[in-house]
Amino acid sequence: MPTKKATPVAVFLSSTYNDLKIYRDAVEGSIRHLGNAVIGMDYFGSDSKKPLDWCLEKVRESSLFICIIGHVYGSIDEGTGLSFTHLEYREAMKNNIPVLAYVLSPKVNVPLEFIEKGEGWSKLEDFKKELQNNHTIGFFSSAIELSTHTTRDIIKEVKKLKDVNVDKEKLNSIANALESAAGINKEGIELYQAFMRRPKKFANRQVRLTIKIKRAPHGTDSYDFIRQLGLEFGDTLGASIAILDENMSEVTSNYLYAHGAEADILETCAIDQVLNIIAIPKLATVTRIHYPNGGGVVQTFDSFKNLVLKEVVV
Repeated sequence: MPTKKATPVAVFLSSTYNDLKIYRDAVEGSIRHLGNAVIGMDYFGSDSKKPLDWCLEKVRESSLFICIIGHVYGSIDEGTGLSFTHLEYREAMKNNIPVLAYVLSPKVNVPLEFIEKGEGWSKLEDFKKELQNNHTIGFFSSAIELSTHTTRDIIKEVKKLKDVNVDKEKLNSIANALESAAGINKEGIELYQAFMRRPKKFANRQVRLTIKIKRAPHGTDSYDFIRQLGLEFGDTLGASIAILDENMSEVTSNYLYAHGAEADILETCAIDQVLNIIAIPKLATVTRIHYPNGGGVVQTFDSFKNLVLKEVVV
């Protein structure tokens, strides 16, 4: 008997637009990578129906509903006083469509124009409470973090659907790749932690990590320190980073240094940007000379356990 051809799952993507575009793009990429079809207002053409009626009709035609919430409540429907996103969500709930909900972390820096005020903020908070009462919410602080979460979650939900024929072999392959990446990341963290305990033994070994930029990259003027890292003085940048686990939670923090082409990459990174990298743990010892008020000379030694960027992994 011939195998039935897999059909794309219709996934409705609901969110405000301008403030969340980079995150919408990440989720759309996840949906398409899994072989599914994206449905959202930005894909609608011209129609005689009112925009809200058209949106709600498309929600009812979907098999899965994804809701992304930032700091903007969105366009208001005059009849109900609720936003389009809020009404789309309620339509999904009314029709028993599975919902995946994600909320932007309050720690993420957002332009003032993308932060709701007054009554809109109160309605946004009520919407978030409604989501939290009905679902386990996923919080995110970067596009890559959201993409990872949505890919895993979509695979789980799509496998539960009974009215569509999905390519389970493809879904399992992608799920296994995610697990493999998580395993590599875990090994990287373990090696990094071993380096922090015994830096002399574990220095200079390649380690693969997922990191988040915490502060803007900056130059450094310590010649001896830079030379011990094996980098070029005058062309080296350093950045404060967080090291993330497979769930994108912060494990610890450190400094990442780079020169040349790698410094060029580091210089373009934004605060809160998440990267998968290969780095080299380095131990450096800097001698400092002090001249106390009482006279004489005091020599001290400071050791630094940091990371040198070797490669950004796509």
